Amino acid sequence: MHPPRKTRRRSGSALLLCTLAAAVLSMSAIAMLRSSKLAIARVDARRSAIQGRHIGDGLVQQAIAQLKSDANFEGEILATGTTLPTARVVVKRPSKEEAMLYVFLYEKSVYAAKEVSIDVKELTTKGKTTQPKTPKTKSK
Repeated sequence: MHPPRKTRRRSGSALLLCTLAAAVLSMSAIAMLRSSKLAIARVDARRSAIQGRHIGDGLVQQAIAQLKSDANFEGEILATGTTLPTARVVVKRPSKEEAMLYVFLYEKSVYAAKEVSIDVKELTTKGKTTQPKTPKTKSK
C-alpha cells in the first residue's frame, strides 16, 4: 500500500482562469465583428455617394441634351431605370438666355444636391461646332 498523501484543496482556480480567457476571447471577437460591420457601412456609404454623383451628372447631361433640342424646355426629368428612381433634375428658366438645373436625388429633398447654370444661347448656336483641344506632340 501507498503511504497516505496530503489532500489538496482545489479551489477552482483553473475553472476561473478558463472562464476569464473565454470572456476575453469573446469580447475580442465581438470587437472584430463590430469593426467589420462599420467598415462595410463605410464602403456602402461611399458606393452610394459615388452612385448619386454619377446619376446626378447623367441627369445634368440629359437636361443639356433636352435643352439642345428644345431651347424653351422648362420642367422636370426623372431618372427612371436607375438605382435612385426618385432622382430628378428640375430645369428652371430665370431668363431667356439662361437655364438653371437643380438635381435632387431623393423624393422629398428640399435642397438640391447639385446646381448648374447653363447658357442656352451657346447650346443652340447653329453652325458653331467646338472641337476638343488635343495636345500637340513633337515627333523625334
